[in-house]
Amino acid sequence: MTVHTQIKILHPDAKGRVTLGAIAKGISSYRMTQDGQGRLVLEPFVEIPERERWLYNNREALASVKQGIADAEAGRLHSLGDFSQYLKDDDE
Repeated sequence: MTVHTQIKILHPDAKGRVTLGAIAKGISSYRMTQDGQGRLVLEPFVEIPERERWLYNNREALASVKQGIADAEAGRLHSLGDFSQYLKDDDE
């Protein structure tokens, strides 16, 4: 994992708010901690839909999905045909 350090001076507005701008792209929320010296640390979070939470709570299923993604990226895949015949009208 590559660690990048980016320094940016942020100026609070009259209400004490700061804008992160492009740094926050793709991030839905942050957890903020403050140490004994008053330093603030923002940890980015990306929220997931409730219906997808099961995947992140099931290590075996998540590992299988990650392996499938890695296989696809490496070109290790083959078509199993068209499965559209199994769709129901209420499927997304």
